[in-house]
Amino acid sequence: MGPRLAFDTFDGIRGRCDIAPARQTASEAGYDDAIVPDETWTTLTAADAEQHRADGSVPDSVRIELVRRPLLGVHAGEFDGCVQSAALSHFRR
Repeated sequence: MGPRLAFDTFDGIRGRCDIAPARQTASEAGYDDAIVPDETWTTLTAADAEQHRADGSVPDSVRIELVRRPLLGVHAGEFDGCVQSAALSHFRR
């Protein structure tokens, strides 16, 4: 079983997830032996989301919940403030 997404409605995750085919690589420059995404990322569709939805049988080890925390002291649309706040956020814990 691959990772599963925890969400109530598709509107809650619309535009927040992209997907891409993956491939296995070994001894490739720039990578350890790994599974890496292809370069053809696309936006997650409602059908894709349903295919990867977590239900009650999904163990926590493969359940993913996307959480958005507000950045302290930054107003929506202030890109430079967002970058600075995100860079410093680990010091505020």
